[in-house]
Amino acid sequence: MKLVTVAGPPSCGKTSVILRVAEGLSTAGVKVGVVKFDCLSSDDQQRYEKSGIPVKTGLSGGLCPDHFFIANIEGAVQWGVGQGFDLLISESAGLCNRCSPHVSEALAVCVIDNLSGVHTPRKIGPMLKTADLVVITKGDIVSQAEREVFAFRVRQVNPRAAVLPVNGLTGQGTMLLQRHRMIDERLENAIRNHGVTQVIEVAAGLSPRGLRFTGSDAPLVKRYVEADLPGMVAHKQSIMTDIGVDPAAHRIVTCNALASEGPRSIPHIALHELDPNERTAIITEGLINYFPLADVSPMWRNFSSALANTAGGVYLSDAHLDAASHPQSGMVNVFKRGLDLATRSSTHFHHSTSDEAVAALQHSGFATARLHDPADFLDRLDLPGTRDASLLRVIEAWT
Repeated sequence: MKLVTVAGPPSCGKTSVILRVAEGLSTAGVKVGVVKFDCLSSDDQQRYEKSGIPVKTGLSGGLCPDHFFIANIEGAVQWGVGQGFDLLISESAGLCNRCSPHVSEALAVCVIDNLSGVHTPRKIGPMLKTADLVVITKGDIVSQAEREVFAFRVRQVNPRAAVLPVNGLTGQGTMLLQRHRMIDERLENAIRNHGVTQVIEVAAGLSPRGLRFTGSDAPLVKRYVEADLPGMVAHKQSIMTDIGVDPAAHRIVTCNALASEGPRSIPHIALHELDPNERTAIITEGLINYFPLADVSPMWRNFSSALANTAGGVYLSDAHLDAASHPQSGMVNVFKRGLDLATRSSTHFHHSTSDEAVAALQHSGFATARLHDPADFLDRLDLPGTRDASLLRVIEAWT
C-alpha cells in the first residue's frame, strides 16, 4: 500500500481535490481509502461516504492537528493495510505553520488557494516547503496577474515541487474526463457503425476501458489487447488473474510504440494477436504529448502499418493544440511545467491548428482524419464545460 499525505489551510479545497482524485482512481480499479485529521469537527466524512470512498476521521481537539497526525498516522496506515487499500490518502487540517504534516518516503501534497493572498506562500512553512506537489485552487476568482504572482511565490518557497493549478471555472481538471469519455464514444461509434471488432490500446496503464468493452455478458469487441511497458504488463497480468479475466479475449502484452519492427512493435502485435480479416481500433490516451513530434510522426506510421495488417480501421487518441494564442496560455504553461516536474519528463504541443494535425496524420498513412472539439460533445455526453475554448482534441483517423 502507498501513502499520500495531503495538507493545506482550512477551506482551501483539500477534500474536493481528494474526492476527484479518489473517484478517478477508483474508476481505474485502484482501491483508495482516506483518513481525515481535523480540529474540532468535520462534515467531510459524509462527502467521502456519499462517493463510496472508505474514510476514517480523527479530531485533534486541543492539540495541534499536525502533532495529532504524527501521533496517529501509524494506526491509520495499519487500518489501510487491514482494509487492503492500494492507496491511503491522509488529509490534515494544517493549522500549525511550524510543523510538517508530511512523512518521508511518501508523496507529499500541499493544497493552497489563490484567495489567501499573494504573500501567503511565504508564511505557510514546512507544509508547503516540504511538499512534492503543490495544488493551487480557486484560480477562477482572482485575476490572471494574481494567479501568475501566486504561482511564482509558491515556486520561490519550494522550487523543487511540481505546481498544479486547479480551476473549476475555466475547466482545468475536467480535461481527463472529457478526453476519456470522448474516446469511449468514438470507439463505440466505430464498433456499432463501422464494423470494428478488435482493439489495441497502447500504454493504457490501469485504465478500465478494456474491462468495460470485454467484461460484460455481451462484450462490445471480440478481442482487446493492452500493450504496455514490461513493469506495467506484469502488474496488470497479476490483477487480471486475480479478477478472473479471460486471457483469450483480453490480452496484456509488452510493446515498444516507437519500434517499427520486431516482436514488441505494434505492427507485429497486430499481425500475431489479432484476426487479419477483422477491422481494428488502435488507441492511445495521454501518451503522445510526452513525445516530441520527431517521435510522434513515426509512431503514427507504425499505427497505420499495424492497421494495414488487419482489415483496416481507426486510430483514436487525444491531442493538445499549441497554447500560444489561448486566453489562458499563462496558466496552461504553468500546468505544463508542473506536469514536466511531476513526471520528470517533457510534454509537447505538436500542432497549432487541427488542420496541421490532420495533414500530419494523412502524411503518416491515414486516409482521413478529424480532430474533435469537446464543445461538440458537451450535451450528448454530459461533459463538464469550460469557459474558454479548449485546447484538447480527440483524434479520429481512418485508414
